[in-house]
Amino acid sequence: MLRRQLLADVGIELAGDLGLSGQRVGPDDVLNAAVAAWTAARVVRNEHVTFPDPPEIGIDGSVTAIHA
Repeated sequence: MLRRQLLADVGIELAGDLGLSGQRVGPDDVLNAAVAAWTAARVVRNEHVTFPDPPEIGIDGSVTAIHA
């Protein structure tokens, strides 16, 4: 319920019934997908933050960070 409320607080309203736990796609999967979509939208709008800040750069030049 906390994740649902946090998503609702940022404008992401989910259907009342997210399915049954233990099904092929359970409620946790739906909530996780909604959070991933919210994060992706923040990255596209350049509104995200990274942990650590600044991101770490690997020896191969890849950026390593959590985006939120």
